[in-house]
Amino acid sequence: MAQALRPWRVVSPAVIAIGLALAGCGGSNGTAPPGPQQTLGSTVDAVAQAAMQQQGIPGMTVALAKKGTILYAQGYGVSDLTTRQAPQPSVIFEIGSITKQFTAALIMKLQEQGKLHVDDSLAV
Repeated sequence: MAQALRPWRVVSPAVIAIGLALAGCGGSNGTAPPGPQQTLGSTVDAVAQAAMQQQGIPGMTVALAKKGTILYAQGYGVSDLTTRQAPQPSVIFEIGSITKQFTAALIMKLQEQGKLHVDDSLAV
């Protein structure tokens, strides 16, 4: 049986690192800027590779989207330790139990928009 990767254990710090690095994209250093796709891809690639090396992540797929449009998608490392198969951008990794943080963030966003309150009852 092939040994499947369980990247969710270490992906969260990598995702944060990529997000923080991308927050600085598009700055000016006095030279003509490369195209947006080239800058985005280069930045994501560098941060993803560094995060994988620093945290021992064998493989991951990163996709960035804005308003329903995929801006960049790339696979890194391997998606299977036995076959050493490279992950394709379409590979879906299990995310394990980090969904709680995303759910909490979305609940707080809905509260900010006045669509719910954290003290609301779940009963119908």
